[in-house]
Amino acid sequence: MPAMRIFCPPSVLAPFALALQFTVPPAQAQVRITEVTVSTRNVELKNFGSASVNLATWQWCTRRSYSTVGGTIAAGATRQFTVNFNQTSSDLCLYKSSLFGSTSDMEDFVQWGASFAGNTGREDVAKNKGVWTAGFFFALPSAGKSLHAKAQPPATGLRMTNWFTGWPHAGFPVPDMAFESIGIAGGQWHFIAKSYYLTSAHHVEVRSDLSSPWLPAAAPVITELGSGRIDVTFPATEARQFSRLRVD
Repeated sequence: MPAMRIFCPPSVLAPFALALQFTVPPAQAQVRITEVTVSTRNVELKNFGSASVNLATWQWCTRRSYSTVGGTIAAGATRQFTVNFNQTSSDLCLYKSSLFGSTSDMEDFVQWGASFAGNTGREDVAKNKGVWTAGFFFALPSAGKSLHAKAQPPATGLRMTNWFTGWPHAGFPVPDMAFESIGIAGGQWHFIAKSYYLTSAHHVEVRSDLSSPWLPAAAPVITELGSGRIDVTFPATEARQFSRLRVD
């Protein structure tokens, strides 16, 4: 995700950029899990394909418990579902049929918490499909937070790097950061920003001129205000100070 930069003084002219756009025709029936809010059992699906997909035969599989997805999902659309999975530790599998041992019929896979008794999930299928490493579980998100897909699926290869934990957001992708207000008071920069990333993912950096390297800001304080809003404060240390807030 690109860093957001705020420069002081404000008279610095932003450079022009040339953007090149390449269009790749989307493939058919590419439905993927793009968000899981564990504490509310909410799951988001997105259809990355070029045609509507009938989900009447599609199945959820969680610790070898099964339920029908149902309905349809239009090309390019997202839909929200409630799935009755274990909120402490579970896998979540999306299948296009009830052939649960089939790597070709498994469409997506994610798991969180810790290894559950008997290892009765479908991790073995995801491993054989080449999208998951055996024994890997995401940390259980805190109440009200989500696991988000952060790159456009369908990703190739292992999927574990394709997720981050953040505030819930209906729809894919999660928007970039946006500043609501910026100012200096009492020798401190004070930013209010909208960011769906968790506090621990944010980094404040400064430099005294355009040629100097970026350095971590001294003692930044980042406070979550709820619903993806954050309050960022850090010292204004130079007469000319270039500052940026980035996430990774």
